[in-house]
Amino acid sequence: MGGDPSPADERRREKKRFAQRKRRYDQSVNSLKAELDAMRKAAESEIEEIKKRAFEEADSIRESARGDIVGACGASTMTSSHEAQTNSTVVGRNDADEASSILRFAQAFATEVRDEATRVLANARAEAEQLLSNARANGVAVPSSGSATIADREKMRREREASRKQRKYWETRSWPDDSTKVQKSAVVERDKGDWHIRRIMSEAEIYLAFKAQLDEMQSPIQIGFRSFQKLKPFYIRTMQDRNVCCCKQHVEMDLLKDALNGQKQARGGHKSLIAQVEKRERKEEEEEGKAFEMDGTDQDIDQSFMDIPPDVRARREKDALRKRKARYDQTVNSKHAETVRAKEALQLELARITEEALQELGLMRERATEEAHQIRNDAIVAAEKIVNSALQISAARSMQNSIHLVLEQAKMTAKELVERAQSEANRLRETVLLEANSGAADILECARVVAHEVETQALQRAREAWEQEAADPDLASRERLKRAKDATRKRREYWKEKEQASEPGVRCDIQRRGRKPRTSRLVSTELVQFFNKKTEKLDLSSKRMVCEKFWLHPSMKNLQPSSVGCAKLDYSIAKGFLGMKEALQKVKGAQRNDHRNSKYNSLIAVAGSEVVKGRYQSTLARALGVKRENIYKAAKARATLDSDSIAKFPTGRRKERSDKISQEVRLVVEAFWRSKSRVSPRMKDKVRKRISKNVYETTAAYWLVDTEVDVAPALTHFEA
Repeated sequence: MGGDPSPADERRREKKRFAQRKRRYDQSVNSLKAELDAMRKAAESEIEEIKKRAFEEADSIRESARGDIVGACGASTMTSSHEAQTNSTVVGRNDADEASSILRFAQAFATEVRDEATRVLANARAEAEQLLSNARANGVAVPSSGSATIADREKMRREREASRKQRKYWETRSWPDDSTKVQKSAVVERDKGDWHIRRIMSEAEIYLAFKAQLDEMQSPIQIGFRSFQKLKPFYIRTMQDRNVCCCKQHVEMDLLKDALNGQKQARGGHKSLIAQVEKRERKEEEEEGKAFEMDGTDQDIDQSFMDIPPDVRARREKDALRKRKARYDQTVNSKHAETVRAKEALQLELARITEEALQELGLMRERATEEAHQIRNDAIVAAEKIVNSALQISAARSMQNSIHLVLEQAKMTAKELVERAQSEANRLRETVLLEANSGAADILECARVVAHEVETQALQRAREAWEQEAADPDLASRERLKRAKDATRKRREYWKEKEQASEPGVRCDIQRRGRKPRTSRLVSTELVQFFNKKTEKLDLSSKRMVCEKFWLHPSMKNLQPSSVGCAKLDYSIAKGFLGMKEALQKVKGAQRNDHRNSKYNSLIAVAGSEVVKGRYQSTLARALGVKRENIYKAAKARATLDSDSIAKFPTGRRKERSDKISQEVRLVVEAFWRSKSRVSPRMKDKVRKRISKNVYETTAAYWLVDTEVDVAPALTHFEA
């Protein structure tokens, strides 16, 4: 239970952890990608909107100018071409004036950008000069760029490369349209100036912070006194003799004097230097303690120390203190050298920053000048295009006059053609009317002849029948008797069918069904039995009789051949029908694909469109022993496969019930139940409620106090 996991478990856990880390990384990457895509799409949409607005404004300006020119041309259609040329020249001059105003605005904007760049350069120079003056005031020598070492030159080269990449990013930044080049250059210069100012300020803050550290290091620190306080308990612990204690006092005085001298001589340092010195002293004390333990016990040390003369002990202690002071001075000198090197590196960095700022500002000035020249050239080209378009429109005006002449000629030609076509159509209409009148007269004459012949034949047949009846007077009585027998036979068949319908195995008529309660408790015991339950225990002859009766049902018209009609069922057809039912009973619960396919194919062959329209799905489902949903799906598939099934087979409709509630009555009942509760209009409707013994409260009876909300929705879907 508590043993170490196996290598396989470790590898599995490592894979799981790696997969989790990878999943988290992928999620973060996907989220970042989604955010970037959203930002990119938003930027693209904004750019597209700006472009669209710019294009729309340009199109509107162009259309308005063109409309003005066309209007002027239309107003002066009767004037000479010299006047049209004068108008186009005026429009061209207006466009040229507008282009020159745009150019002047661009030049003014470029001048403002150049002034802003100059001001940023002056501020940067002032900041750099202030930093250099502060450095010189603090006694720091500012070296030239040529005195830098190879490492410093490499560092400066890397920083120049980074600044070049930054400049390239600003130059290749995407902008909405070429028409905003001035805004682009202004934004770029402003952002670059802000970036350089922030960079110079950060360098200045670093320099000032480092200078403060140097000032703190140059302040005097009580290092010798701390060393004396650390050495004092060691001597007190090792000296026990009174004479030794006297010598101890002399040694303490000497150590204190040396510490004071060291305090006067020590200049510079830092907290880190003090920590290093203390750490080294602790290490030396531990080594000395280990050496004492290796040489002998504390008693031997004290005894040997007492045997040494006091002057020798004092000399030894002075030598040890002098060595420690020499080590401390060496450490302080090394740290001071490091500080000097850091100052020199900072000065080099300041010189490099100043030089790069000057270079960047020069490049910005040149770039602003180039942008201004480019804008001026673009404005000139646009003005030339506008003038050319005005000249083209004036040339098109003369072409318009010729087009008007051609249109007038075309109108005259079309009018002549229309008149000619109308005359030709009138002539053809008269000809057709004459031919139609002659043909109609012939047809009427033929119809009169045919009607006369039919009338003659009918009179001849009536005369022959009258003569035959007069010759044989019993013929009429025999015909009347035959008609009476047929009526009696039909009446008996009707009553026989009605008696069969009253049996428990068949649905009863309207009156008998209306008297039965419509509840699920009685339906299962008194109403129709299913076909499969009724034929389970019957012999073959009974099955044939039941199947023959079912075959006459209207839902089976799809399976009735034309030769059989609806009279009697051949035994082979009944046998095939029962075999289909048995086959469906075997495969209806199977899970294999071929069984399911055979089941649905059989149902599709049986179910037609009239099964769905005539509401015979339940009857057919009971006959075949399958669910009603299966019949519905099969009929739906049959409708998709055979779209002409309605025209191929006769359809049967169920007779509408006589006791069906009309839609008007339903609306009245629904409105009544949806209305607010009310007091019963009858005075006898009173509700008595017992409050206590022999105390009752009488209130009026309300209709639908609690059940109104529950009953009203049910009535909406009520079926009689």
